[in-house]
Amino acid sequence: MAAPGMATLSVAETRDGVWSVNERGPSRVAVAYFPSKWGAMKHALRVARAKPRCRIAVLERNGVEQFNPAGDKFDPSEHEALSVREDGEPGLVVDVVEKGYRSNGTILRPARVVVSG
Repeated sequence: MAAPGMATLSVAETRDGVWSVNERGPSRVAVAYFPSKWGAMKHALRVARAKPRCRIAVLERNGVEQFNPAGDKFDPSEHEALSVREDGEPGLVVDVVEKGYRSNGTILRPARVVVSG
C-alpha cells in the first residue's frame, strides 16, 4: 500500500491484449494504453522517474527484482567491477555503487561494485 500522498502505478493487460498503465494519486487518476507490455513499462518508468520508491514497486510487480550484492563473492556474470580496494578478503564485493536488476534469473543490469583485492 502506498504512503499517504504518494502515487501508485500499475501495469496490466486488458482482455483484448492491450496494456494499460494506471496512475492513482491524491489529486489525479490517469490511464494510458499501449499495444505492448514494453511500451507500457517504458511509460510507467517515465511517470515514476521522480518517484524512486514507486518505480521499484512497478518493476517488482512485473517480475523484475533488484539485488544488492554487498558482502557476496564477486561474480562477473552478475557484477561489474568498477574498482579494486585493498582491504578485506580478496574477491568480495565491499561496496555497491549501483544495485543490479534481474528477471526470472536473467541479469537485466549487473550491479556496479567495488571489489576487495
